[in-house]
Amino acid sequence: PDQIPQIDKLEEVMRVQAATMDPLFKKRGQPSFTQDEFAAMVAGAQKIQASSATVRDKFSAGRKPGFQTYAGDLNKHAGELLAAAQAGDATQAGAALSAARDTCRGCHREYR
Repeated sequence: PDQIPQIDKLEEVMRVQAATMDPLFKKRGQPSFTQDEFAAMVAGAQKIQASSATVRDKFSAGRKPGFQTYAGDLNKHAGELLAAAQAGDATQAGAALSAARDTCRGCHREYR
């Protein structure tokens, strides 16, 4: 996460986001998670907090305002995922994963 703000290309930040979240998105409907899965969510949420802040702060200039909104929403959902995973709350973790996935899809439909 500490290196993400130094990435100079939006496409590379998006690659990091996809590599981080795509495996977690597949788990969003699970009724429970293992400690290892919660640990992966914590690590993933921290990366997404850093990457979404980078997208918002570094790459939203000159784009429609909605782009910045999507980045902010993703950051919020990453925070929710982090809190849920740290608490071991499978229901909230699944909800945060679904919300993050919906945010990614909405942004991609509009800006990709």
